[in-house]
Amino acid sequence: MQCLKPVALVVFVALLLPQATNTQAGLLVWDANPSVASPGPNDGSGNWATDGQNLNWWNGSQNVPWNPGDLAVLGVNTASAATVNVDPARSPGPLDLQQVIDYGGSNGVGVILYVNKLALANQIDILPVLYRSWGVKGIKFGFVNVGSQTDTSWLHDSIRKCATNQIMADVHDEYRMTGYPRTYPNFMTAEGISGDETTPTPGQDTTLLFTRMLAGAADHTVCYFDARVANNWTHAYQLAKAVCFYSPWQFLFWYDRPANSPVFSGSPPIIGDEPELEFYDALPTVWDDTRCPTLYWREALRRDPLDSRCNNAMGL
Repeated sequence: MQCLKPVALVVFVALLLPQATNTQAGLLVWDANPSVASPGPNDGSGNWATDGQNLNWWNGSQNVPWNPGDLAVLGVNTASAATVNVDPARSPGPLDLQQVIDYGGSNGVGVILYVNKLALANQIDILPVLYRSWGVKGIKFGFVNVGSQTDTSWLHDSIRKCATNQIMADVHDEYRMTGYPRTYPNFMTAEGISGDETTPTPGQDTTLLFTRMLAGAADHTVCYFDARVANNWTHAYQLAKAVCFYSPWQFLFWYDRPANSPVFSGSPPIIGDEPELEFYDALPTVWDDTRCPTLYWREALRRDPLDSRCNNAMGL
């Protein structure tokens, strides 16, 4: 059994603390609780996205991202996200995506489609409508532009179009939450965190818990079988990340692939059947209780008044 690193310990320490007061708990769930969201105006989002049964359809590891066209990922401007294209370098095909979606639906598993910004910019008016007709549950926005008012306005407008069609969203790569899910809770999560893709140090991860997470949900793209786990972290550390980094959608097994999947150049490792992975299977989308770690932060500051992470968390 590998030893837990500091960030893993945060999970268990926080769970032992006294229950939060209403005020403290309210501050913690401001961007996480669909029951306090404000329905979007005249777009139907309030009728479905604030319903916990619909919003939180994902349970444990039943979160299946699917890339409808790797050509778009590779930057081919003519690639359409309205048709299914198979990258021959990754799979010999053919792919009956509708059969995959239908099979998943019959087993209580929803499918999320990854769509590159190149296709989204040209097809955002038609894709949410089309994908809903296919039975798709969400879109993962890829490589969006960030920073300017034009880019932010386009993104928020796109989230609204998804809400109208009961399509949930995850935004990559550098965008960070600004509170928009308060009105459009179909906006499930965003990256903007330099997660496992960038191989952050445990020190960076621990700091992000007290800084980046103040902005809202973060998609940390958690690896498990990839070599960087053994080289930089531990598997217990990876299990803890899925709890510590709040995200209604958790993309687990990043860079890993299922058994019997197509083999291509540079194929990532196969997902195994290790017994500890039951932890991921049982991981809830919404927690039954909220505990405030204020007492833990105060104790940490008593020992080290200059601890910047706890000072930030306490607003000092």
